[in-house]
Amino acid sequence: MLLPDDDDPASGDKMRRMLGPGAADNHLRQAVQFCWMCLPEGSRTLEGLERDVRRRIDRIFREMHEDEAQAG
Repeated sequence: MLLPDDDDPASGDKMRRMLGPGAADNHLRQAVQFCWMCLPEGSRTLEGLERDVRRRIDRIFREMHEDEAQAG
């Protein structure tokens, strides 16, 4: 079972145990690697990557805060 089951209140905990503590870290590392590959070849620097990833993360959190405010 990869998706939480609405009928099982413990399904979220079961999923976290199955994926393990490194799952989020691995997914984030893959996302950062993908961002690196998407940078133009002449712009591939650690500073450029960090700027791009932080811009994206900041936007995601800003949108999440906006969604939370709208949901009330």
